[in-house]
Amino acid sequence: MTAMIVDANDAALLVEAILVTAAVIALGGTSLYMYAQSRRRSQDTYTMLSDRVNELEKERQADYSLLRSLQVRVTELELGVRVLIAQIVRGGGVPEWTPEQATEIAPPRPLHDAIGFHFNNEEIDDLAARVGIDPEALAGHTRIKRAQSLVEAASRNGLTDVLIATAKELRPKGNI
Repeated sequence: MTAMIVDANDAALLVEAILVTAAVIALGGTSLYMYAQSRRRSQDTYTMLSDRVNELEKERQADYSLLRSLQVRVTELELGVRVLIAQIVRGGGVPEWTPEQATEIAPPRPLHDAIGFHFNNEEIDDLAARVGIDPEALAGHTRIKRAQSLVEAASRNGLTDVLIATAKELRPKGNI
């Protein structure tokens, strides 16, 4: 009778060992499957990002080409203006404007750069409150990042014109 009990215990242990082994194999298989899926997704992401970089490079090349053609056109126009002024002078006239009278015009800067340059973080928060944007909703710790967040929030809420007007009111000599 004791031999039968030992055999039943051995059988129970064997069944338990088989169940534990099956559970470990299932867990390992699941982990391996999930790892393989994540690797596949990362390859898809890499391919997508690589394609986007290639698109941006093509756009940059097109922009550069356009910029070069615009530079050539501006040079042609400058030469044409000088020729026209010379013709006016040869004809006995006095031109009302000459290239020497031209003043250097600073290129416009993005709104968030102008705000970040002319306002500190506390003033940016005040500016946000004045235009109806919660200053606590602004992201970033630097002036430029907070200003960029403010400009984006104003744009989303249709308050860009109000933001510009308020910034100009607070900094009338700020070139905003």
